[in-house]
Amino acid sequence: MASPDNDSQTVQQPNSSENPTKSVGMLTYFWWTILTLISVTVILLILATINQNLQPEEERRAEEERKARIEQGKECPQSEEELRARAEKRKGPILRSVLRPDLFEKTGKTIDEQIDLAFEPIYERIPEFLDWHYSVPGQYQQLGAAAFGYLKNEMEERLFSGVNEQLESATVNFDEIFETEFRSLLSQKIQDEVQTVDKECETIYEPILTKVMQNSVRRFTSSAPTSGLASFKSAIGGKALFGAITKSMSKKLFASVVIKTSGKLAAKAAGAGGAAAIGAATGSFLGPFGTVAGGVVGGIVGWLAVDTVVVTIDEHFNRDEFEQELRELIDKKKVEMKSDMESIIPKTLERVTPSEL
Repeated sequence: MASPDNDSQTVQQPNSSENPTKSVGMLTYFWWTILTLISVTVILLILATINQNLQPEEERRAEEERKARIEQGKECPQSEEELRARAEKRKGPILRSVLRPDLFEKTGKTIDEQIDLAFEPIYERIPEFLDWHYSVPGQYQQLGAAAFGYLKNEMEERLFSGVNEQLESATVNFDEIFETEFRSLLSQKIQDEVQTVDKECETIYEPILTKVMQNSVRRFTSSAPTSGLASFKSAIGGKALFGAITKSMSKKLFASVVIKTSGKLAAKAAGAGGAAAIGAATGSFLGPFGTVAGGVVGGIVGWLAVDTVVVTIDEHFNRDEFEQELRELIDKKKVEMKSDMESIIPKTLERVTPSEL
């Protein structure tokens, strides 16, 4: 029988052999992990160093290949950024080279042609006007118009009726003609500029430059709007388009009528009595009434006979000179109008936004 004392002295000891084993295992995994991470990091550093050393060599070969392609004419030596910077730098000089009035030949020629066309009816009316002026009815119409103060209006109506409207119609498309020529000139200047770069760059540079210039054109056309009709009205100075001509010629007409009328009155006073006596004698065969009628008719015949003789003589000696003077005045006005209209071109070009230049 076992002794109680021995039993009581027996103490159950903990199994300490399990904990060291677990600790050793955890430490092993921990260090293997650290070593693995270190190894991976070292490998990455080695690869990065190797690749870094290889990159300049690859870049060098790529650059050499690019230079070879450039020398062979297979690649543009400039980047798009460089070409875009060039386009921005060149837009001002290109625009300035277009904004020269002497280049707008088509616009100037159109102005000349349209004004010549509008003036044609005036020249066609001159013979008819002179026929009216050198006629007995025309003399009395001019005298009556002068007496009531509308001789200038009468002359303007006969020579210049409808010309204002024709001129307005002729100039109404001025904007379209001007802008079309402007864009055509600009397009040619763009092509000239494109040819200044390497041939291999042209296909890249042209769309870049065109876009840059299109932006300038939009700003140009919005900042410098034109109006052919408004410019025409400004050029002619209102309604008095032919005022100087009618004023000058109406004075001449009035002086001519006064001189001829005064001369005719003297001639009629001397010769009308004989004509009346002849008429009265002729009418006496018809009795007292016939005598009166004959006298009146004779007086009228004598009166008109003197008018006809005086007007005929005046026409013979003065018509050519009068016509030449009238044509010279009209020619001068036509030249002035062309000059006024052509001056619109530089005035329009001056409205370009300063920042574009």
